[in-house]
Amino acid sequence: MRVVKKMYKASGAKKKDGMHRPEGAGNFDNMDDYNIVNSIDINEGTIQAHPLKALDIVNKKYVDDNTGTTYTFSTGLTNTADTITTNDSEIVHNNLSGYEADEHIDWKDSTDDFKTTGKMTYDNIDKATIVKSLVSQAGDRLFYLDLTTFDMFSTATSGTGSTTQALAIATTKTGTTAGSYARQNINAQETYMSGVWSGRIYPYDITSNALKFVGISRTLYTTQATHVDLTIHAGFYYNNGQWYTSTGDGSTQELNAIALTLAPHVFRVEYVGSELLFYVDDVLVSTHDTIVPTTYGYFQWFVNNKALTSDERIAFYNLVYID
Repeated sequence: MRVVKKMYKASGAKKKDGMHRPEGAGNFDNMDDYNIVNSIDINEGTIQAHPLKALDIVNKKYVDDNTGTTYTFSTGLTNTADTITTNDSEIVHNNLSGYEADEHIDWKDSTDDFKTTGKMTYDNIDKATIVKSLVSQAGDRLFYLDLTTFDMFSTATSGTGSTTQALAIATTKTGTTAGSYARQNINAQETYMSGVWSGRIYPYDITSNALKFVGISRTLYTTQATHVDLTIHAGFYYNNGQWYTSTGDGSTQELNAIALTLAPHVFRVEYVGSELLFYVDDVLVSTHDTIVPTTYGYFQWFVNNKALTSDERIAFYNLVYID
């Protein structure tokens, strides 16, 4: 026992309570020098409660408490927690930067009701510029036949036989002989079926067995007594109490029946792309996309009393044509 004690003293090792380690034995906790060579302090940084250096490792609480970026929101945006939303009611068009009042027009106002009707009022159209532009283009045709002074007059009569002259209406009527016809027309090559025409027409009756036509045709009608028509034409036909929209290309006819009341109506035909659109009182009543003639013809209004012995009539108040 005495010999052992002397040997321990001779080793030079330091003694600690309950255990000891030799000199150079490495880390006291695990007796391994690996984490001395590759310690956090050397390669990664030091964990600090309040980091000051770029390489300091921080704890989760510190990160949560210090997001580092502050966002400021103004008109139109709101930040709630981690959600950004827009406040559309705060974004006023006229208050935006770069707003130019002259570049924006309220098409909903009473003067230029473009949003509702798709059209501007007549008073706001530069009519002179439009006319000059049309007549300056070779091949353009524009004419306007107007008898509508009828709405400028009032009439009154008293006593047997008193009459007033009907103003501002051009009536085309047949005789009383069966098979009589009457026609008025514009010369050929002055109107094309690829143009646009509109006229206020009075069809008179819609019940008798007569034939009527309003439109453009390569044929000047004389004895035409049926709405079945294979000639090149585009217009409105009336026969035996029924109105039709009709087009023909010389061998085939496209025919659609339409309803029409006994009253003056505004008839209109427009060539749009590869279609002919037929309107009555600004309402689209028929579209022809199978037989679509585009050549010139005679614009005419025609009536044939067929087998009747009464004078059949058709009349117009005005006519506008452009191509």
